[in-house]
Amino acid sequence: MSSEAFADEACEQFMDASVQSALVQFEDRTSDHLKSSLQDFVVDKVDIARIARFTLGKYSQRQSDANMQRLSTALQSYFADMLYSSVSASSGASAEILGSHDRRPTDCIVETVFHLGDAGDSVLLWRIFHQGEEYKIYDVALRARGNTLWLSMELGAQFASLLDQRNGSIDLVIENLTARTSGS
Repeated sequence: MSSEAFADEACEQFMDASVQSALVQFEDRTSDHLKSSLQDFVVDKVDIARIARFTLGKYSQRQSDANMQRLSTALQSYFADMLYSSVSASSGASAEILGSHDRRPTDCIVETVFHLGDAGDSVLLWRIFHQGEEYKIYDVALRARGNTLWLSMELGAQFASLLDQRNGSIDLVIENLTARTSGS
């Protein structure tokens, strides 16, 4: 078996364990517990700092550490809120791994399907980077009706427009993310 197959298998195992653990956590449907579980999931499994740099593109090098931290905090809340909106409406969800492929030795994509009861099935693609034994989610995509929409790429395009309006200031980006997050 090639080293690429091992990388796929390891990424699949990471994603399967992450998803199954999350589904167990999500069974407690009380709003506060679910929100807390989703925040924990994002902190533990998602590389928010990498996503923040990617979504800012050419503007990432111009930002102070404090601004990058502000953006990371806003992205963390945004991702958790998006997950909350998806999960809170579905009870008894299950998931399975459909497959994976390597983009590079440390970069793979794992395809999953979530069975959401009355809400139907959702196919998600998870882009995962790993260094040694540490695996982190870098992006997620929804596949529907033959189209694939990558969240970080979509946010990056939106952020570029906002950053161009403000000469690279991320204040408008953070305001935009905060406005999209419930409870803000």
